[in-house]
Amino acid sequence: MIGLSNLLPRVRTETRSKSKLRSSAASILSRFSRETDGNMTIFGIAGIFIMMVYGGIGIDMIHSEVERARLQNTLDRAVLAAADLEQQIDPTLLVQDYLTKMNLEDTLANVDITVDAGLNYRTVTAEAQRTFNANFLKILGFDTLQATGLAAAEERISNIEISMILDISGSMGQNEKIENLRDAAVEFVETVINNDDAGLTTISIVPYNTKGAGF
Repeated sequence: MIGLSNLLPRVRTETRSKSKLRSSAASILSRFSRETDGNMTIFGIAGIFIMMVYGGIGIDMIHSEVERARLQNTLDRAVLAAADLEQQIDPTLLVQDYLTKMNLEDTLANVDITVDAGLNYRTVTAEAQRTFNANFLKILGFDTLQATGLAAAEERISNIEISMILDISGSMGQNEKIENLRDAAVEFVETVINNDDAGLTTISIVPYNTKGAGF
């Protein structure tokens, strides 16, 4: 006797296995979408990553500020020493030596030193810049950081009194000596006294002549 099952078409075993696999996968995905366990873990991991990035940026910024302060302090000490009127060393060489002693040799190529000196003053200005590698800021595309320092110092002596003793004896009348003396005296006065030193420097003229002639 032929059964009803023999009359129905048979489904292959491979097709049944694939159907069960798809059904199992769909069931897992559906159950995963309904579950709420572990949702905060994802946000926690993302938050930790963000904090690490911002923390790294903060470390780079702190390092940049430390290097800037070190450069600035070195320049401050260097220009103060270089502006000393009793300092015999060349101001430019002195500033460069300070940078070298503080292991800032990389700034020597980018340092700008200006010296303005006169009879009673000396002004030294120094500006330097150094570049160093970034650590965490490379994530944001910043490979290097820069630190810049600018310092200026001046020493000025006020209320200077100068006495010019000029020879106006008879021998000065030969070979245009007296004319050359006058030109040199005028040039000296114009060099010593300028608009910035008005009232700070005084010059007295003391002529002498064995015969008592005037100047």
